[in-house]
Amino acid sequence: MPTKAEGNLPVLDILSSCHEAAWIQGMLLSFNSSVRRVNNGCLVTPRYIVTDFSYALMHACVQVFNDSMQLDAYLQLTYTILERRCTLAHMKNITFFILCAVHMLKALLKTVPNKDSRALAMTYFAALQHTMDLQAAAWTYRAIALVPWSQRETLARTLQRARKKATTAAGGIPLPPIPSDVRFKKPNAFTDMVLFDSGPTDDQLIMLGCDELLDGLARATLWLADGTFKVVQDVFFQLYSIHFDFGSGIHPAAVYCLLTNKTSNTYGQMLDEVLSHIPQAKMRNVF
Repeated sequence: MPTKAEGNLPVLDILSSCHEAAWIQGMLLSFNSSVRRVNNGCLVTPRYIVTDFSYALMHACVQVFNDSMQLDAYLQLTYTILERRCTLAHMKNITFFILCAVHMLKALLKTVPNKDSRALAMTYFAALQHTMDLQAAAWTYRAIALVPWSQRETLARTLQRARKKATTAAGGIPLPPIPSDVRFKKPNAFTDMVLFDSGPTDDQLIMLGCDELLDGLARATLWLADGTFKVVQDVFFQLYSIHFDFGSGIHPAAVYCLLTNKTSNTYGQMLDEVLSHIPQAKMRNVF
Protein backbone atom coordinates (compact mmCIF):
# COMPACT_ATOMS: atom_id res chain seq x y z
CA MET A 1 0.00 0.00 0.00
CA PRO A 2 1.26 3.54 -0.67
CA THR A 3 2.35 5.77 2.19
CA LYS A 4 0.93 9.24 2.81
CA ALA A 5 3.97 10.79 1.15
CA GLU A 6 3.23 8.91 -2.09
CA GLY A 7 -0.13 10.58 -2.60
CA ASN A 8 -3.66 9.32 -3.22
CA LEU A 9 -4.56 5.97 -4.73
CA PRO A 10 -7.77 5.74 -6.83
CA VAL A 11 -9.79 2.64 -5.93
CA LEU A 12 -13.01 3.27 -7.87
CA ASP A 13 -13.82 5.08 -11.14
CA ILE A 14 -17.39 5.37 -12.44
CA LEU A 15 -18.29 6.35 -16.00
CA SER A 16 -22.01 6.99 -16.24
CA SER A 17 -24.73 8.95 -18.04
CA CYS A 18 -26.86 9.03 -14.86
CA HIS A 19 -26.36 11.32 -11.87
CA GLU A 20 -29.19 10.53 -9.49
CA ALA A 21 -28.80 9.92 -5.76
CA ALA A 22 -30.40 6.46 -5.86
CA TRP A 23 -28.15 5.31 -8.71
CA ILE A 24 -24.96 6.65 -7.08
CA GLN A 25 -26.03 5.04 -3.81
CA GLY A 26 -26.39 1.68 -5.57
CA MET A 27 -22.89 1.95 -7.06
CA LEU A 28 -21.37 2.82 -3.68
CA LEU A 29 -23.21 -0.01 -1.94
CA SER A 30 -21.85 -2.39 -4.57
CA PHE A 31 -18.39 -1.03 -3.91
CA ASN A 32 -18.82 -1.56 -0.14
CA SER A 33 -19.90 -5.12 -0.80
CA SER A 34 -16.71 -5.72 -2.79
CA VAL A 35 -14.63 -4.23 0.01
CA ARG A 36 -16.16 -6.61 2.53
CA ARG A 37 -15.53 -9.55 0.22
CA VAL A 38 -11.79 -8.89 -0.03
CA ASN A 39 -11.40 -7.66 3.57
CA ASN A 40 -12.67 -10.66 5.54
CA GLY A 41 -16.18 -9.26 5.85
CA CYS A 42 -15.02 -5.93 7.32
CA LEU A 43 -15.99 -2.56 5.85
CA VAL A 44 -13.41 0.22 5.66
CA THR A 45 -15.28 3.45 6.38
CA PRO A 46 -13.62 6.74 5.36
CA ARG A 47 -13.30 9.41 8.01
CA TYR A 48 -13.62 12.28 5.53
CA ILE A 49 -15.00 12.59 2.00
CA VAL A 50 -14.24 15.59 -0.22
CA THR A 51 -17.19 16.35 -2.50
CA ASP A 52 -18.37 18.95 -5.00
CA PHE A 53 -21.67 20.84 -4.82
CA SER A 54 -23.75 17.92 -6.13
CA TYR A 55 -26.77 17.22 -3.91
CA ALA A 56 -27.12 13.74 -5.41
CA LEU A 57 -23.53 12.83 -4.55
CA MET A 58 -23.77 14.24 -1.02
CA HIS A 59 -27.08 12.50 -0.36
CA ALA A 60 -25.82 9.14 -1.64
CA CYS A 61 -22.54 9.30 0.33
CA VAL A 62 -24.28 10.29 3.56
CA GLN A 63 -26.64 7.33 3.30
CA VAL A 64 -24.02 4.76 2.26
CA PHE A 65 -21.23 5.66 4.66
CA ASN A 66 -23.34 6.80 7.63
CA ASP A 67 -25.69 3.83 7.99
CA SER A 68 -28.65 5.14 5.92
CA MET A 69 -28.55 8.57 7.59
CA GLN A 70 -30.62 11.26 5.88
CA LEU A 71 -28.97 14.50 4.81
CA ASP A 72 -31.04 16.63 7.20
CA ALA A 73 -30.04 14.35 10.10
CA TYR A 74 -26.38 14.71 9.10
CA LEU A 75 -26.69 18.51 9.07
CA GLN A 76 -28.36 18.40 12.49
CA LEU A 77 -25.51 16.27 13.79
CA THR A 78 -22.85 18.67 12.52
CA TYR A 79 -24.79 21.56 14.08
CA THR A 80 -24.84 19.72 17.40
CA ILE A 81 -21.08 19.13 17.13
CA LEU A 82 -20.43 22.83 16.47
CA GLU A 83 -22.53 23.66 19.52
CA ARG A 84 -20.24 21.29 21.46
CA ARG A 85 -23.20 19.18 22.58
CA CYS A 86 -21.90 15.94 21.04
CA THR A 87 -19.53 13.44 22.63
CA LEU A 88 -16.62 11.70 20.91
CA ALA A 89 -18.53 8.44 21.14
CA HIS A 90 -21.27 9.85 18.88
CA MET A 91 -18.70 11.01 16.32
CA LYS A 92 -16.56 7.88 16.35
CA ASN A 93 -18.08 6.08 13.36
CA ILE A 94 -19.31 9.10 11.39
CA THR A 95 -18.00 9.97 7.94
CA PHE A 96 -17.73 13.75 7.52
CA PHE A 97 -17.93 15.72 4.27
CA ILE A 98 -15.74 18.58 3.08
CA LEU A 99 -16.48 20.87 0.14
CA CYS A 100 -13.75 20.74 -2.49
CA ALA A 101 -11.66 23.93 -2.46
CA VAL A 102 -11.10 23.67 -6.24
CA HIS A 103 -14.84 23.67 -6.92
CA MET A 104 -15.20 26.59 -4.53
CA LEU A 105 -12.53 28.47 -6.47
CA LYS A 106 -14.34 27.79 -9.76
CA ALA A 107 -17.55 29.17 -8.25
CA LEU A 108 -15.71 32.30 -7.12
CA LEU A 109 -14.21 32.77 -10.58
CA LYS A 110 -17.73 33.21 -11.92
CA THR A 111 -18.94 35.65 -9.26
CA VAL A 112 -15.79 37.54 -8.16
CA PRO A 113 -13.86 38.97 -11.14
CA ASN A 114 -11.17 40.66 -9.07
CA LYS A 115 -8.12 38.46 -8.39
CA ASP A 116 -7.33 39.98 -4.97
CA SER A 117 -10.93 39.58 -3.86
CA ARG A 118 -10.93 35.92 -4.91
CA ALA A 119 -7.74 35.27 -2.97
CA LEU A 120 -9.23 36.89 0.12
CA ALA A 121 -12.47 34.94 -0.22
CA MET A 122 -10.54 31.66 -0.54
CA THR A 123 -8.55 32.53 2.58
CA TYR A 124 -11.78 33.03 4.49
CA PHE A 125 -13.21 29.82 3.01
CA ALA A 126 -10.21 27.88 4.31
CA ALA A 127 -10.71 29.50 7.71
CA LEU A 128 -14.39 28.55 7.62
CA GLN A 129 -13.49 24.89 7.03
CA HIS A 130 -11.35 24.93 10.18
CA THR A 131 -13.70 26.76 12.56
CA MET A 132 -14.62 24.82 15.68
CA ASP A 133 -17.72 26.68 16.90
CA LEU A 134 -20.78 28.45 15.51
CA GLN A 135 -19.80 31.96 16.58
CA ALA A 136 -16.49 31.88 14.71
CA ALA A 137 -18.16 30.22 11.72
CA ALA A 138 -20.89 32.88 11.55
CA TRP A 139 -18.38 35.73 11.55
CA THR A 140 -16.20 34.04 8.92
CA TYR A 141 -19.19 33.25 6.70
CA ARG A 142 -20.27 36.88 6.88
CA ALA A 143 -16.79 37.98 5.84
CA ILE A 144 -16.94 35.61 2.84
CA ALA A 145 -20.38 36.91 1.83
CA LEU A 146 -19.15 40.50 1.85
CA VAL A 147 -16.37 39.89 -0.68
CA PRO A 148 -18.42 39.35 -3.90
CA TRP A 149 -20.35 42.58 -3.36
CA SER A 150 -17.32 44.71 -2.52
CA GLN A 151 -15.57 46.75 -5.19
CA ARG A 152 -11.79 46.68 -5.20
CA GLU A 153 -11.41 50.19 -3.77
CA THR A 154 -13.94 49.54 -0.97
CA LEU A 155 -12.94 45.95 -0.12
CA ALA A 156 -10.53 46.85 2.68
CA ARG A 157 -13.02 49.29 4.20
CA THR A 158 -15.82 46.71 4.04
CA LEU A 159 -13.75 44.11 5.85
CA GLN A 160 -12.69 46.63 8.48
CA ARG A 161 -16.34 47.29 9.28
CA ALA A 162 -16.97 43.56 9.53
CA ARG A 163 -14.08 43.11 11.93
CA LYS A 164 -15.27 45.97 14.14
CA LYS A 165 -18.64 44.24 14.53
CA ALA A 166 -16.95 41.02 15.61
CA THR A 167 -16.40 42.01 19.23
CA THR A 168 -15.98 38.52 20.58
CA ALA A 169 -13.79 35.57 19.73
CA ALA A 170 -14.61 31.86 19.64
CA GLY A 171 -16.60 30.69 22.64
CA GLY A 172 -17.79 34.20 23.55
CA ILE A 173 -14.37 35.28 24.88
CA PRO A 174 -13.82 39.05 24.44
CA LEU A 175 -11.15 39.88 21.90
CA PRO A 176 -8.14 41.68 23.39
CA PRO A 177 -7.32 45.21 22.18
CA ILE A 178 -4.66 45.62 19.50
CA PRO A 179 -1.33 45.96 21.36
CA SER A 180 0.43 49.32 21.17
CA ASP A 181 3.69 48.30 22.86
CA VAL A 182 5.55 45.17 24.00
CA ARG A 183 4.08 45.36 27.51
CA PHE A 184 0.65 44.19 26.36
CA LYS A 185 -1.18 41.62 28.48
CA LYS A 186 -2.24 38.30 26.99
CA PRO A 187 -5.76 37.17 28.05
CA ASN A 188 -5.76 34.01 30.17
CA ALA A 189 -8.11 32.30 27.70
CA PHE A 190 -5.39 32.35 25.02
CA THR A 191 -2.34 31.47 27.10
CA ASP A 192 -2.57 27.77 26.15
CA MET A 193 -1.59 28.78 22.62
CA VAL A 194 1.62 30.44 23.80
CA LEU A 195 4.48 27.93 23.71
CA PHE A 196 7.15 30.50 24.55
CA ASP A 197 7.40 34.21 25.34
CA SER A 198 10.80 35.80 25.91
CA GLY A 199 9.20 38.79 27.63
CA PRO A 200 8.61 42.49 26.82
CA THR A 201 11.98 43.47 25.32
CA ASP A 202 13.18 44.94 22.05
CA ASP A 203 14.04 41.39 20.91
CA GLN A 204 10.79 39.79 22.08
CA LEU A 205 9.93 36.39 20.63
CA ILE A 206 6.47 34.82 21.01
CA MET A 207 5.89 31.27 19.76
CA LEU A 208 2.34 29.99 19.21
CA GLY A 209 1.16 26.44 18.54
CA CYS A 210 -0.28 23.28 20.07
CA ASP A 211 1.00 19.85 21.13
CA GLU A 212 -0.79 17.96 18.34
CA LEU A 213 0.81 19.97 15.54
CA LEU A 214 4.19 19.94 17.30
CA ASP A 215 3.97 16.17 17.26
CA GLY A 216 3.41 16.26 13.51
CA LEU A 217 6.35 18.62 13.11
CA ALA A 218 8.57 16.31 15.14
CA ARG A 219 7.71 13.32 12.95
CA ALA A 220 8.23 15.11 9.62
CA THR A 221 11.59 15.04 7.83
CA LEU A 222 10.74 18.08 5.67
CA TRP A 223 9.98 21.52 7.15
CA LEU A 224 8.83 24.57 5.19
CA ALA A 225 9.41 27.98 6.75
CA ASP A 226 8.61 31.54 5.71
CA GLY A 227 7.81 34.93 7.14
CA THR A 228 5.24 37.58 6.30
CA PHE A 229 5.35 41.24 7.22
CA LYS A 230 1.99 42.72 6.23
CA VAL A 231 -0.26 41.01 8.79
CA VAL A 232 1.52 42.03 12.00
CA GLN A 233 1.02 45.13 14.11
CA ASP A 234 3.79 47.71 14.57
CA VAL A 235 4.84 46.07 17.84
CA PHE A 236 6.37 43.21 15.85
CA PHE A 237 8.30 43.05 12.61
CA GLN A 238 7.08 39.77 11.10
CA LEU A 239 5.02 36.63 11.61
CA TYR A 240 7.16 33.58 10.90
CA SER A 241 5.51 30.20 10.34
CA ILE A 242 6.97 26.69 10.20
CA HIS A 243 5.03 24.07 8.26
CA PHE A 244 5.65 20.36 7.81
CA ASP A 245 5.06 17.88 5.00
CA PHE A 246 2.05 15.74 5.89
CA GLY A 247 1.90 14.06 2.49
CA SER A 248 -0.44 14.39 -0.51
CA GLY A 249 0.54 18.05 -0.91
CA ILE A 250 -0.68 19.00 2.58
CA HIS A 251 1.62 21.27 4.59
CA PRO A 252 -0.07 22.37 7.84
CA ALA A 253 1.47 25.13 9.94
CA ALA A 254 2.76 23.78 13.24
CA VAL A 255 4.27 26.91 14.78
CA TYR A 256 3.74 30.66 14.41
CA CYS A 257 6.41 33.02 15.74
CA LEU A 258 6.06 36.76 16.28
CA LEU A 259 9.47 38.38 15.75
CA THR A 260 10.67 41.94 16.25
CA ASN A 261 13.40 41.71 13.59
CA LYS A 262 14.98 39.33 11.08
CA THR A 263 18.52 38.99 12.38
CA SER A 264 20.38 35.68 12.39
CA ASN A 265 20.42 35.73 16.22
CA THR A 266 16.63 35.99 16.34
CA TYR A 267 16.19 33.17 13.83
CA GLY A 268 18.67 31.06 15.79
CA GLN A 269 16.81 31.66 19.06
CA MET A 270 13.50 30.82 17.38
CA LEU A 271 14.81 27.53 16.01
CA ASP A 272 16.37 26.65 19.36
CA GLU A 273 13.04 27.20 21.10
CA VAL A 274 11.19 25.07 18.56
CA LEU A 275 13.68 22.22 18.95
CA SER A 276 13.54 22.51 22.75
CA HIS A 277 9.83 21.60 22.53
CA ILE A 278 10.47 18.65 20.20
CA PRO A 279 13.97 17.32 20.97
CA GLN A 280 13.03 14.10 19.14
CA ALA A 281 12.55 15.98 15.84
CA LYS A 282 13.40 13.96 12.70
CA MET A 283 13.78 17.03 10.46
CA ARG A 284 16.38 16.62 7.69
CA ASN A 285 15.58 19.51 5.36
CA VAL A 286 14.22 23.02 5.88
CA PHE A 287 13.10 25.18 2.97
